[in-house]
Amino acid sequence: MENPKLYYKNTYHHIYNRGVNKGLIFFEQSDYNFFIKKLKEYKRKYLIEILCYCLLPNHFHLFAEQTSDDYTIGKFVGDLTNSFTKGINKKYSRSGVLFQGKNKSKLI
Repeated sequence: MENPKLYYKNTYHHIYNRGVNKGLIFFEQSDYNFFIKKLKEYKRKYLIEILCYCLLPNHFHLFAEQTSDDYTIGKFVGDLTNSFTKGINKKYSRSGVLFQGKNKSKLI
């Protein structure tokens, strides 16, 4: 369960996670493109400002600002990674988790 005290308007967060067992989350170039597409979709939905990102084969980093008290970074990143996982699982006929544990977020 996310800690609501960390998520409020005009706060900045380093968000990151990696593949389960340090495995890949991006298997080919189109997977990076799919993640960026989902990132854009959910940043609009949750009014999150993405200041920069870094996508590596087995993990990602986002630097983001929460611009509203109505939508939290925790909900944003949870929905983003859930949607991405469903797409990857469908594409590669796999099942189960893609990411290792909960998404991490550090208040900056």
